[in-house]
Amino acid sequence: MPLPADLQSAIDREAGPFDRRRLLNAARELHARYDCGDFHGPAISGPEHRIAYLQARLPATYAAVVHVLEAVRNRFPALELKSLADLGAGPGTAFWAVLSCFPELRAATLVEQDVGMAALGRRLADHNPRAQLVQTKWMQQDVTGSVLAPHDAVVISYVLGELAPANLRNLVEKAWTSTKTLLAIIEPGTPRNFQAVLAARQMLIAAGAHIAAPCPHHQACPMAGDDWCHFAVRVQRSADHRRLKEGTLSYEDEKFSYLVASRQPMEWPAARIVRHPLFHPGHVKMTLCAAGGLRQETIGKSQKDRYRAARHARWGDAW
Repeated sequence: MPLPADLQSAIDREAGPFDRRRLLNAARELHARYDCGDFHGPAISGPEHRIAYLQARLPATYAAVVHVLEAVRNRFPALELKSLADLGAGPGTAFWAVLSCFPELRAATLVEQDVGMAALGRRLADHNPRAQLVQTKWMQQDVTGSVLAPHDAVVISYVLGELAPANLRNLVEKAWTSTKTLLAIIEPGTPRNFQAVLAARQMLIAAGAHIAAPCPHHQACPMAGDDWCHFAVRVQRSADHRRLKEGTLSYEDEKFSYLVASRQPMEWPAARIVRHPLFHPGHVKMTLCAAGGLRQETIGKSQKDRYRAARHARWGDAW
């Protein structure tokens, strides 16, 4: 999944004046900060950090959010989102993703504490023709202190894992109160970040929310122990992205955990594929999450239609 051409062009323009060696050092500092989970201070503390974030982290975050929004589209084919609240908006990554998946968007509130990142987000949005049709309001404040009017959708992407438990609860409660239709939460696909998603899941179910994806049930999560629920999306790397990541491949696989909560009940799929299917001659083996917990299923050629579907099945699909 590449970035939209106008977004990539805007990022290249922002990065142009900066020294490449300083950006590389800033990217290393960001990676170390996120890798160790040390969020006692701001992870992004200067212009080089912001540009390094645009080049090294934004593409993967954008791809993960688009993947989740496409799951929303699959669950609610007739859904129209006219208004969005993005809590912890950064440079507006989720805003770009929503515009890509829901071009009918007409109003957006983006909450971001870092003044420099919000200013960067405004400049990036100037390069998106669709954004010019959206009444956009930036709020420069702490997400846990935000008071919002109701919006069709609320998105919290790559934020919860940086919060203390009390602040996490406060943010999820405010986000759920502020949504008229659905709340989407996306986090890096690590055991630590999945615990934040799991805590939000328990809170939302207790508040009467209907979990639309990825869970096919409201029962206790069978991955709440040593395992963790996550998925992956392949991201196309630009030359600068590859350089700041100090990688050799033209792509990377971004692992993420997510949750979509809806105000409306819906039918669940029978199961969700939670591992890469294993394709063998004459049969496919899958690990499934279902109402009864995790289970293994083998689909052979004799099952014809199911086998044909299994041959095209992918990690994260409903089954």
